[in-house]
Amino acid sequence: MSLLVFGSANKIAQGVIRRLYASGNYEKIICADVFPNYGSLQRFVDFQSELTQTSSNTQIEDIKIQERSDLKSAINRASHVLYITHDYYSLVPSKINLIKTVAEIAKSSKNVEKLVALTPIEHDHYDEPTPALTARKSEEEVIEIFPDLVHLKSDITFGQDSTVVSALTSRIVNNQNIVFEPRTFNEQTSPIYTEDLARIVESTLKNNKFKGKAYAIQGPDTLTLGELLSTIQKHTGNAIKLNEDPIERAIPPYNPNLLSQWLYDPAYINLTAFLREYKTLEKSGLSDMKDFKFKLKSIETIYSPDTVNAELYKEEKLSRAEGIIKKFLYF
Repeated sequence: MSLLVFGSANKIAQGVIRRLYASGNYEKIICADVFPNYGSLQRFVDFQSELTQTSSNTQIEDIKIQERSDLKSAINRASHVLYITHDYYSLVPSKINLIKTVAEIAKSSKNVEKLVALTPIEHDHYDEPTPALTARKSEEEVIEIFPDLVHLKSDITFGQDSTVVSALTSRIVNNQNIVFEPRTFNEQTSPIYTEDLARIVESTLKNNKFKGKAYAIQGPDTLTLGELLSTIQKHTGNAIKLNEDPIERAIPPYNPNLLSQWLYDPAYINLTAFLREYKTLEKSGLSDMKDFKFKLKSIETIYSPDTVNAELYKEEKLSRAEGIIKKFLYF
């Protein structure tokens, strides 16, 4: 039994791969990605080095996808396929076309027994005028192509392998400004712990009862974005800087223009755009999580002030000039 994970360079995917690798349930896990830039490739290389230090009967193989034939070859070698929306913000193929292409190839393959798609809300199509609607439309089209698809639409994630919450935590720890100007302040989120999310993915890959079903994947707590920021701030023990940078107030990073693209790292542009455009996860057509029989961890437990570990999230502190240099090296 072999598994193909497409989108393996993003952080959420790596949390899932880590659990599946440790389980030893697969002879081989094929990690495929487009690796559009140096940063994504280096992140995967570091992850792979860490992963192979763990004892497992599972073999890990990585493949760079450059064209459709590469993806077709990789899918045809797998009995199980896991598609995870990538978290890259520049120089990448359309997420809409990627997920549909995976479904088309998996449908025509004689070897694929199961296709699971994990599409975190924080990885929606940010360049689209209506990202949530665009994402939902592409996901509905994929279900038409592959009716047995298991679709997991997750809320914001938190934990070691999260994207948005880890980025916010890192900025708070490093005393960096966060542009926080949501269009509406009452939008709510129920963040899901990345280790719980990995367990859910593992369950859908193992059990045929999930075939053809779609789920809204959420944690047990319901918070506004402001309350989410407050929870992270208390966990780090640092003061939080919101909208305090005069340059970022004058030239908001979420406002796409040539100057903002020069000033800010694409990941920060995307983060601020996500916070500004965030809408509560739309659950119509998605089942709740009653089919999953384990207790989910609370963000207020994992990120309590008593469990503060700033070093876990601390990244190199960059000046604005250094950040611009890094941007051109990575992107």
